[in-house]
Amino acid sequence: MPVPAAPQNETRLTVKERVYHTLLEWIVDGTLAPGEKLSDIEIARYFSASRTPVREAMQLLADQRLIDVVPGKESKVAPIDLEQAKSNYLLMGNLNAVALDMCAPSLDTAFLDRLAALHQQMQEAVQKGEYSRVRELDREFHFAFFELAGNYFLTSFFRTLYTHCIRIENLYFSQENGFSRSIRRHDTILRALRANDLATARQELLCNWTDTVIELD
Repeated sequence: MPVPAAPQNETRLTVKERVYHTLLEWIVDGTLAPGEKLSDIEIARYFSASRTPVREAMQLLADQRLIDVVPGKESKVAPIDLEQAKSNYLLMGNLNAVALDMCAPSLDTAFLDRLAALHQQMQEAVQKGEYSRVRELDREFHFAFFELAGNYFLTSFFRTLYTHCIRIENLYFSQENGFSRSIRRHDTILRALRANDLATARQELLCNWTDTVIELD
């Protein structure tokens, strides 16, 4: 078949980046289960790559506590520590609250309209059962606050911690129930922001994550 020309603005990933993003997705969605052994030889064969970029990608995941790497020995997908997970959710809630505090002076109608559009798309995706799409939209909704806050370190920490939180949700919770709860929170957040009630919006952003701690208990 004719192969379409790649868009000129397409970002070409290095082998290390391809391996990293693929393994990350497999760990988060549960394709690679907690405690599962990882062979850099098998992974290199899968990607038709040398072992060096594979090891580099695995080290990045190890730095994010998603893989346990023991030099000279086997590597495994990091196990789930529920107590650590609770701590992560509490921290994520507070990070979201801090992001709102930092971006509060920049909140405007255009930003709120953007949130409302994401919220509407998320509701439609839930009704269709398109849960991977819902996950993307949920991330965009929360990331918008960090993006507007404009702090690199806060954003970087959010991305890493978000990965751990979503891994927990994929492994332990019903997606439909979890998303329905999140949508209700988002609706309250939006109404509070449009009313310029930052205190309520902040509390709802916090609870959007800390509610999960109760479920983990």
